[in-house]
Amino acid sequence: MAASLALMIYGAMETWHFLDGLFFSVDHRLSHDEALLHAIELVDLFLLATVVQVVSLGLYQLYFDQDLELPNWLRIRTLDDLKSKLVGVAVTVLAVYFLGRAITSAGGIDILYLGGAAALVIAALTYFLSKIHSSH
Repeated sequence: MAASLALMIYGAMETWHFLDGLFFSVDHRLSHDEALLHAIELVDLFLLATVVQVVSLGLYQLYFDQDLELPNWLRIRTLDDLKSKLVGVAVTVLAVYFLGRAITSAGGIDILYLGGAAALVIAALTYFLSKIHSSH
């Protein structure tokens, strides 16, 4: 939980710097592409903080307190539940990362390789999730 809180605080600080550069800074105003990239990176940072929080709450539920009062979407009853949550958020983080790189890409084959790699990882994780759910 401490790591999640630290990431949230860091995200809040980065959000402030982003807003400062976007609206208030006279020395260095952000271009449209820079602003878009920073916004996507901020989303990625908060998603990472969410992943850490979900994993820590899941481990706490598994090892200490199954009756913890949480929303249904955050309830973890088995290790497979935790894996499913983690894989789902990992796919989202990967997609956001790719989007950030695609926006700043100058084009060319590199972005195609990155997109192909992301697609392969997402396909593998989807297959992994289907095997988890089919075993129940």
